Amino acid sequence: MQFFRRIGYFLVASNLVVSFSGGFLAFGIARHFSLEHPLRYASILFLLIFAVYTLQRIVDQSGFSASEPSVWGNATAIPVVFSLVALLGAFILGISVFHFSPSLVFLSVFFSFLCYWYTVPFFGQKLREIPGIKIVVTAMTWSYGCVVFPLINEGIPLQETLLFSLLFFLYLTAIILPFDIRDVHIDDVHHSTVPQRIDIPLTKLLGTVLLIGFTAGNIGYRFIAVDNWIFHIAVALQLLFLLFTSEKRGYFFFGCIDLLMMLLGWSYLL
Repeated sequence: MQFFRRIGYFLVASNLVVSFSGGFLAFGIARHFSLEHPLRYASILFLLIFAVYTLQRIVDQSGFSASEPSVWGNATAIPVVFSLVALLGAFILGISVFHFSPSLVFLSVFFSFLCYWYTVPFFGQKLREIPGIKIVVTAMTWSYGCVVFPLINEGIPLQETLLFSLLFFLYLTAIILPFDIRDVHIDDVHHSTVPQRIDIPLTKLLGTVLLIGFTAGNIGYRFIAVDNWIFHIAVALQLLFLLFTSEKRGYFFFGCIDLLMMLLGWSYLL
């Protein structure tokens, strides 16, 4: 049993679970919109999530709980090499599918800069240290990688792309909230995360409203069929995990929140 716990912890703490889940979600979205290279878009997101999350942890170790030690121990060379290889792979795949657009070049550079600024000081301050900005930047960056880049790159109408990305911004914000609840006493009080500002019960209520809005929007604008039970189960489980979130929950609990993105991605394949 201890062996399997170590394997589970490695998969979650090494960012492989969230990377694979995010990649599969991107795959489901790409297939839903009949994009030409869904597997490449999924691979790009998988590689970017792994690289960015791993490098952020190396650069900003103070932002993580001491109870969650790095799976790499004190070594940094191995994860840095893996991250750089992943970044290179994502760049090569991105070039292979990219249909040149000045707006996409600008947006990609902009969000790349946000990822850098998130943990590395710029103008003397990290982006995550600016009050109230942490969750917004994270959800926006994920929305860009999962939705905006592939859809605009493949010529999906701008209005449809923005509407769908807005719905996903609601979803992503909602599933990030449990992690802010977990870290409510780890995050610096000056960061003003949502649970720090409005307390945990209201944070859960906010997440509930966001998930309801996400569901209603998907059905109302016919991105999802009313009888798509996989979609409803995926959202309902995310809601349950949100409601049962506490600071005492372990890594497996939060790994399941990430894994549920795969179930949502599956629903978009139907």
